[in-house]
Amino acid sequence: MTSTGSKQSKKLHIVLMPSFATSHIGPFTDFAFHLAAARPGVVEATVAVTHANASVVRSALARRGPRSCANDVSVEVATYAFPVVDGLPPGVENLSTVAPADAWLIDATATNEKLMRPGQESLIRELAPDACRSS
Repeated sequence: MTSTGSKQSKKLHIVLMPSFATSHIGPFTDFAFHLAAARPGVVEATVAVTHANASVVRSALARRGPRSCANDVSVEVATYAFPVVDGLPPGVENLSTVAPADAWLIDATATNEKLMRPGQESLIRELAPDACRSS
């Protein structure tokens, strides 16, 4: 029998996986922050992106200033690998960093379950969130 005094509470962990565009990553990062800030110490959020997009998330969080780390607000950045794609240079994983004529390569890759699923699924297994949302 467990007494209420020794009961451990588990934080609700939400993972958000935005599309490969700064116009999705920024709002998803803001959403993650608002989810965590709504219930500090109860909700933790993770924004999961490819390695080259992690700086976009970190920049969005940094713009919030020191307040973003206060009051037990927990927003983390997790990364997974973007597959090697013929025609895309390594590290080009965002629609805003690719030549307009090659943007379709990122879109085609993002919607190719065979290419994207292994990395995303592995990360989701590792993080074991209570909820996961992608755009």
